[in-house]
Amino acid sequence: MDAVSEARTLAQSGLGLEEILAHLRSHGVDFGDSMWVLAKAGILPPGAAKKAVFDSLTWADRRGRHVAFHEDVVRIADDLAALTGPSQQSGDQVPVISDVPRRFGDQVPVVSAKPGVER
Repeated sequence: MDAVSEARTLAQSGLGLEEILAHLRSHGVDFGDSMWVLAKAGILPPGAAKKAVFDSLTWADRRGRHVAFHEDVVRIADDLAALTGPSQQSGDQVPVISDVPRRFGDQVPVVSAKPGVER
């Protein structure tokens, strides 16, 4: 039985959300996939599923990592917005990912600003 069917069956049998999440995690379903499973199984709408998983006791030990990840994403998006400025709408070439300072070493792929342009 797949995780979606399993979660649906568990919900229909009267198990609570925390018990369903604990079951999913013990069977290898990760944090992000738990949100997807709850939504796909019709247990919660996507936004509520995200909040339920984030706020759950089952995933409390991972919450700090996910908050830090989202803060990094926002910071990087802000950095990119500051680098590109309003010229992006005029069709000018914008800086590429390789121009953005990063903490993760040199393993980030170099992406060109325009198709067919190598950097």
